[in-house]
Amino acid sequence: MSDHAPIAVQIIWFTPSEEYLADPEKMLAPAGRISSEVGMIAAKYGLDSERQRTAVWVFGWQSLAHHRRFLEGEDYVDTMLPVLEAIIGPSSRLTQMLLNDGSEFLQVISCLHTQFIYITALPPHHDHLAPIVATLRELHQTLSGCCGSSWGTSVDGDVQVGMIGWRSIEDCARAFTGELAPIIKVLKRFSRLEIRYTTLNPKPSNYCDTENCLPRPRNPLDEVAILGS
Repeated sequence: MSDHAPIAVQIIWFTPSEEYLADPEKMLAPAGRISSEVGMIAAKYGLDSERQRTAVWVFGWQSLAHHRRFLEGEDYVDTMLPVLEAIIGPSSRLTQMLLNDGSEFLQVISCLHTQFIYITALPPHHDHLAPIVATLRELHQTLSGCCGSSWGTSVDGDVQVGMIGWRSIEDCARAFTGELAPIIKVLKRFSRLEIRYTTLNPKPSNYCDTENCLPRPRNPLDEVAILGS
């Protein structure tokens, strides 16, 4: 995907309704009417591992233009209304970013555990942050139990976001108290750091037949759905 326009990724943390918690896929199924022509390439959901009353959605689009066309389309309201009803109150965090390497993103969201790292530079350290984040990204490629990482900058340019896939929470914890500890200490001096964990789509889904929630080929006898894996 790196030869094409950057993919657009949305990460949404929110407080879910009781109905959503009881059966996320039932509430999200109407969004499955979105076909591959709309441009959504991935859709994942989960719960914050440390805040069970906080849920997360991760959506991937072929490009920012594809996402904007969906937002402006006549089916947007009918498609997204059930999804919006799953949210109680305002989102605790909504981040949109562009990624040049879509394959990294798809690999990370398919890992057993996914870690999200939000790095916001503290003034006047904006210029210091880029090389530190680059080093952090390189380190993840060498860590035992790390099965991929994907990094990007929020569309508003304020936040560096890392999505890291892990084989287990234990592997992640060992890395953060071991090889990553020195650079995390430096990051905390120059930035505001927020770290969250989740298991995306923790159970098999009835709504998707591919690893990354790519839509099935359109079949008039079978409603296409993309949520789950």
